[in-house]
Amino acid sequence: MKSDRTKPAGYATKPAGYAAVFTNKKLVLFLVLIPCLLFGSALPIVKSGYDIFMIDSTADKMVFAGYRFGSAGLVILAFAAFVQHKNIFKLDRGDILRVLLLGLIYTTLHYGCFYLGVANTTGVKGSIINATNIFMGVIISHFIYKNDRLNTRTIIGCLIGIIGVFAVNFGGELGGFRLNGEGLLLCAMFFAASGSIYGKNVSVTLDSTIMTGWQLCAGGFLLWLIGKLAHGKLPHVTPEGLGLLAYLIALSSVAISLNAVLLKYNPVSRIMVFSFTIPVFGVFFSGIILGENIFLLKYFVALVFVCVGIWLVNSRK
Repeated sequence: MKSDRTKPAGYATKPAGYAAVFTNKKLVLFLVLIPCLLFGSALPIVKSGYDIFMIDSTADKMVFAGYRFGSAGLVILAFAAFVQHKNIFKLDRGDILRVLLLGLIYTTLHYGCFYLGVANTTGVKGSIINATNIFMGVIISHFIYKNDRLNTRTIIGCLIGIIGVFAVNFGGELGGFRLNGEGLLLCAMFFAASGSIYGKNVSVTLDSTIMTGWQLCAGGFLLWLIGKLAHGKLPHVTPEGLGLLAYLIALSSVAISLNAVLLKYNPVSRIMVFSFTIPVFGVFFSGIILGENIFLLKYFVALVFVCVGIWLVNSRK
């Protein structure tokens, strides 16, 4: 019998047991929508959380974000240790430094800008702007990876998506474009795209689940510390608020972990092409949870442009 050493580089054995579930094409079409739905619900849930916890100051928002992402990191590490039976403490000095930098970029800077910007825009506009991290990631990758260059298809996709973002922010009512709202969200998406690309490099030498758990812990703790040093707190703690916070923690843990597993066992394009549904879910939940009027022509046009752009960028010819 041939040894596994004779198999070509990049060969992946067919997963057995529960892992086989994640390669079933029909089931994957359903599973991939779960993290998309969860990610889409995050922005309107965060805005709702500000009202429930009576959060107003910048420091309070940082504490709120810190509790969410620090706790989500602990949940993911517990899953890795007790379910996947991984040694979550097997990190050398280089790994620790890379994880800390990833936590700073992808969690602290990304979600610091996100939580501040969310407070100063509508749920619908924020959900559509959030999709720009995909276009930014494609553009940044062009200058970093020789095998990930922009081509006609991706350029057209990025342009169409950017037009959609402009459509929802200019030429109409609802406050236009504000630096402390939509501007901060665009900064957040830049850090998200940069963090994703850097995380891809870190995961080459470090288990992706362990990497994600530790970077969320590090970045979340820094957010909490910044808020606490500025005398931040959760002003009005209620069972409803704690339930909402628990949902956000579960959202981050489940969505990130499930997305990572799906990407492990499937071609990236098969999973990422469905990311166009995230802004759709975001707009839908903004109408349901926040009571916003989502039936505006401007929103429809912007959403169509952004979704088509994402599909073009991620789909194969």
